[in-house]
Amino acid sequence: MQAENQVNVTCQVKKFYPQSLQLTWLENGNMSWTETASTLIENKDGTYNWASWLLVNTCVHRDVVVLTCQVEHDGQPVVSKSLRLEVSAHRKKQGSDVTHGLSK
Repeated sequence: MQAENQVNVTCQVKKFYPQSLQLTWLENGNMSWTETASTLIENKDGTYNWASWLLVNTCVHRDVVVLTCQVEHDGQPVVSKSLRLEVSAHRKKQGSDVTHGLSK
């Protein structure tokens, strides 16, 4: 989802138990935001779902930004997913689109 010069990126964590969880957002490998799951949706099977949002201002990035959602849960190894946003210089001047794709 995006507005002029901003992109809202969502990280969803599904079907986890127990309910405590820590999520960290990284921008180009640097910590941007850390939060602890507080508003959870409980599933019928007793597991939990949670979503976190990061609003990215595309004006402050020149070409490419790699956003990573990193999840720590119950002593398990850290799980992370990355998203690569490419800001077009031509479109950036017009205050318009951003292209994106998943990085592995």
